[in-house]
Amino acid sequence: MSSWGVGVFENDDAQDWLDELLSSTGSDCLHSTLELAKTDYLEVSEGNRIVCAAYVVGMLLGKVESHGSEELATWLTSNADIDAVSLVPHAVDGIDRVLAADSELHEVWEENEAHYPKWRQSLLNLRNEL
Repeated sequence: MSSWGVGVFENDDAQDWLDELLSSTGSDCLHSTLELAKTDYLEVSEGNRIVCAAYVVGMLLGKVESHGSEELATWLTSNADIDAVSLVPHAVDGIDRVLAADSELHEVWEENEAHYPKWRQSLLNLRNEL
């Protein structure tokens, strides 16, 4: 995992996922990403993507701070009609899955004693905002 911070979009997987999202319209990309939480073992890249999708759901609802590129802001405006409320349970389940013991992303961050508490708290904060 190439990461440069604990922020949602501060890793290569997030940037790749954003490219996919920005080339999509409607909720299909969000929904299919959040469905990844149903896998038996959650790999790092899947976990990062789920966190991004959950964050975008929060941005669509106006519940979390919008940060990212101008392109993301444009996508949010163009897709403001998405029924983000219906995605909230999936986003919460996704965050719970990322924080579970059988999540590779959780395992990787847990090994980083310096940054794990901040990373974990950021996900708990996002979950609470949703």
